[in-house]
Amino acid sequence: AERGSTDAMMSLGSAFLYGVGVIANPEEGFRWYQRAAEAGSREGESKLAELLLQGSGVAVNQLEAAAWCRKAAEHGHAFAQGMLGFLYTVGSGVEKNEDEAFKWSQMSAIQGDAAGQWMLAECYLWGRGTLKDAAKAREWLVKSAKTGYYRSQRRLAEIYYYAMDVERSYSEAGRWASLAADQGDAEAQFIIGEMFVFGHGVEADPSAGAKW
Repeated sequence: AERGSTDAMMSLGSAFLYGVGVIANPEEGFRWYQRAAEAGSREGESKLAELLLQGSGVAVNQLEAAAWCRKAAEHGHAFAQGMLGFLYTVGSGVEKNEDEAFKWSQMSAIQGDAAGQWMLAECYLWGRGTLKDAAKAREWLVKSAKTGYYRSQRRLAEIYYYAMDVERSYSEAGRWASLAADQGDAEAQFIIGEMFVFGHGVEADPSAGAKW
């Protein structure tokens, strides 16, 4: 790392951040990620943006986070592109801009990033920066959900449970909600609980529903 290897800098950053082989020191981890980012590593730029957003090893700084996120996104980092799309959606560190949100989410999704695919699906679902297209939203959600991304699994569950521009299907709702619920997603767990309480697609079992 001292010789300028960005891979080594990233490894040290991870070691100190998560306490792997060393005593955890988030501040030291941040410094190594920062060195990697400043040396031009797009992985370092993306991770630095994450840490600045989370306040991990450093004080939260949305403006600086957005700046590093943009650098990584412009360097082709798929996760950073999706993250930048999210920042434009909510107006964190940048001025809210749904057209930019759609553009960056689409770039991320095309590269296969699950979070980016979820972001793109949300754009199509609600008409953010593009025309509403429920079919395209479901298409991207399925791609993302199949990788195990819980937000997409939960959204699919909601779409089929609440019949959001699609025919209601309790079996599909239960299928996707179960996958997200197993990862600890509270909203998906609520859907499963309600299905048991009211007997939606399953035999009514209020006691089982209460457990969820």
